[in-house]
Amino acid sequence: MPRPLVSTINRTEWITDIQLATTNTQVALPTNGGLIPNDRFIKKMYLQFEGRIANAGSNNPTGTQADLQYALLDTILVQGLHRGRGQFEQFINARGPDLRELALIYQTRAPFSNLSNLSLGINATNDFRFIIPIDFTPMNCSLAQQVDWLLDAPNYDALKLAINYGDDQSVFTYGTRGVPTFSAFGSGTGNPRIRVHCEFAQAGQSQFAGFVPARLWRYFYEDTSSDVTSTTTNARMANIPRGYRIRNILVKSGTKSAAVASGNNSYNTLLNTMLQNLKVMRGLNKSIRFYADQFAAREDAAEAYSITPDTGYTLVDFAQHGTWHESVDASGLAAGPAGDTDFYWQSDTAGAANQAALFLYEELRGLPIAP
Repeated sequence: MPRPLVSTINRTEWITDIQLATTNTQVALPTNGGLIPNDRFIKKMYLQFEGRIANAGSNNPTGTQADLQYALLDTILVQGLHRGRGQFEQFINARGPDLRELALIYQTRAPFSNLSNLSLGINATNDFRFIIPIDFTPMNCSLAQQVDWLLDAPNYDALKLAINYGDDQSVFTYGTRGVPTFSAFGSGTGNPRIRVHCEFAQAGQSQFAGFVPARLWRYFYEDTSSDVTSTTTNARMANIPRGYRIRNILVKSGTKSAAVASGNNSYNTLLNTMLQNLKVMRGLNKSIRFYADQFAAREDAAEAYSITPDTGYTLVDFAQHGTWHESVDASGLAAGPAGDTDFYWQSDTAGAANQAALFLYEELRGLPIAP
């Protein structure tokens, strides 16, 4: 397929800041009705959180959640109405810590964060600055192939970024909670903020006229059932999406905190020993990936990308060699005998209270359309 001639794929520009005046709320871009700029194609977005949490004068934190400060960006959504396809698409629906981990693995380095050890003392201050990248193309594929998956923002109506913003309980653990103070980075006043940058792609005079890229979707399913809270053999933990291509599945395992504010999510512990006999099943009793335990599965991604995932994370990547064409084609699994079309994740589990397993899917929908 002929691709448009591209003059640049990553022209980075600061868009605006989102002021975080209230915790436990959904926020959006403050300009143009919350719309993402839609005058150019977009490769990537960066969310840079900056803010301070000042502990109270009594009943200070006793520890930290496993998701740390990254859980402040509880859920990140990118969505809009694609005019050409005539449908509303929420193609990014993922939690901040998990998007960060995905970027860590594929970039072979952790996205920037200024703090790893948080202060728990009375009246102590923690000034957080960290970045969560959101790539709209399949990461670690060739530059030419990434053009096929650029976000064609000009073809969307009401293209929006929405972020569910948490609070200190997603970051810290308490015996008795003394409510802390949120303020601007390095200051006792003002608000935390999220600085939003985008990497724009440009195609010179053609401006991508007539070119419609395919669309990458990232969204998740979380299993909190008896599959993971009880010791189980051959548990069917998650149905893997069918009808398109699956590039990867990022699996997160651990215990969820029960002490977060209503509607928020944070893992209190992350575990490498919760799952055994990890299988991706395509059809009845047919495994296309089979790992004896999480250590073997984690090493698969570590060898491919030269970085070991953080504790509790396992990446099953079906396209490790720079081309999205290696992805599992599940488009033919949409109809037919159940034994031939089934597609799911199966594991043995070592059960315990409050355990959960999260499956973040990277799905490739459609094919690019050239003029």
